[in-house]
Amino acid sequence: MAPPPAVTPMSPEQSAALAEFARACRTAARSVSLYPATHPSIQASLARVITSGNRLVAAGDLMMTVHPDTLVIDGRTPEKPDGAVVELAQIMHDRLVGALRLEAGADVHDWHALLLLFTRPPEELMAEGGISKVWAASGRGHFDIREIDYAEVLRERAGGDGTQWDAIIAYCLQGGSGALDEHGLQSVLSMLGDSTRFGEFLERLQGADTGDGPISAKAAALITLVQRMLETTSQWPKAQGEDVVLQTAADAVSKLTPEMLLGLVRQTQSEDKDHAQVATAVVNHIKDDTIASFVANSVVNAHGASERLAQAFEALVPEIERKERLLSVARRRSRGDAPRPGNQLWRAVAVGGADADVVLGRAVRVTGIRPRALGGAAPGDRRRTGVRRSA
Repeated sequence: MAPPPAVTPMSPEQSAALAEFARACRTAARSVSLYPATHPSIQASLARVITSGNRLVAAGDLMMTVHPDTLVIDGRTPEKPDGAVVELAQIMHDRLVGALRLEAGADVHDWHALLLLFTRPPEELMAEGGISKVWAASGRGHFDIREIDYAEVLRERAGGDGTQWDAIIAYCLQGGSGALDEHGLQSVLSMLGDSTRFGEFLERLQGADTGDGPISAKAAALITLVQRMLETTSQWPKAQGEDVVLQTAADAVSKLTPEMLLGLVRQTQSEDKDHAQVATAVVNHIKDDTIASFVANSVVNAHGASERLAQAFEALVPEIERKERLLSVARRRSRGDAPRPGNQLWRAVAVGGADADVVLGRAVRVTGIRPRALGGAAPGDRRRTGVRRSA
């Protein structure tokens, strides 16, 4: 987002020109929302916008930075607060306009198209990919919209994470009954597309005190969180909502302990069909690079590879050749921390062939998890599994 507005004031002339422009835009926006493009009221309103806009854009073009309650030009703010300027700033900021470049020469059609966007609900614009994308699709010129990063907005609104994350964890551990409050939703959505941040949340979830509660409760809480994220973004474009939610969760899996990852995989067989479907979708989005990082992190943290790690690895990677390739990557990422001579996981892979399959394959017998449980895909053929979207 843009930094706080500068304290340097505009000249009285520029402040007056901006206020006149803001009033003209406010009036014209109301007109275009009420009448067809050819209505006389719209034509008159747009004519005033063009006149005031040309007065403001004296040098051929102008970059206007948008803040929640003011507009800034060349690092300067209006000489004194003006209601029309504040209202126009709020309209644009609500639609995630971070900056607007205006060129001289815009005609009534250009202004009509732009002001129509300012009258549309923010959620509707977001569902179509954001105001910048919608403007580009209009084919009109003379304006350049620079959009605010929505995730950054949410991160700023969420503020400090610790206390809020604890509240979200408690909510998910209780089964997610009811609805998250606004601050909780903002904190959750602020993690979209940021696997590092989501990984930090998972580390906090794993460290949560649940008494003698089983690890499965924390794995179920993770799936509950992903469900809430999917529900909240269900009206967004799939590529910006569902796909990002699932990939963010999957990319953060490298931060899980082997026990927690096994708990996640077991959720794919949950009697709760919705939980099973979401867990399957997350698991099927886990990339090989993430699996290698998971193994490397586990080996380093535990100073060796445990039987639980072998079980988790087998559940994710049933193919011997793929195991060997990913373990080779994991060994390089473990920064030379050599496993103990008696470590069966590395030794088995080093031996290869049937011996490796025997040692690593016993994970299936211990956990009861087979590759076909993950979305019904045969080994080596893990297809992406979709999640039901709200109508």
